[in-house]
Amino acid sequence: MRFNPLPARPSRSVLISLAPLALLSACATPIALTQAALPCVDLVKASGFLEPTPGAALPANDFAGTWLTFSDRQTAQLDRSNADKAGAQRILEHCAAWQEKAAAAAKPRRRFGLF
Repeated sequence: MRFNPLPARPSRSVLISLAPLALLSACATPIALTQAALPCVDLVKASGFLEPTPGAALPANDFAGTWLTFSDRQTAQLDRSNADKAGAQRILEHCAAWQEKAAAAAKPRRRFGLF
């Protein structure tokens, strides 16, 4: 058995067959990951927090006790309305944090400090 070393120059047929591969690899673009934005406003709208909170019904008579209970119910409705608005704000803050976290995770990482 005889040892045949590789020729010093590759044959012409090898170079011709590799030319299309070299051209295609030069035209390849890096893969870019994109993420659609989360529908934060749609989440808040679906929660019902933006709908107006109805006030308490006016009392039917002029007794002091009925007006006191009306004012208590009206204050409770105000508390409910404020809680709804705070809940909508929390949804928007969490949604923005999720978007920032997703954007940070989608960024390409440096590999071995080279790329």
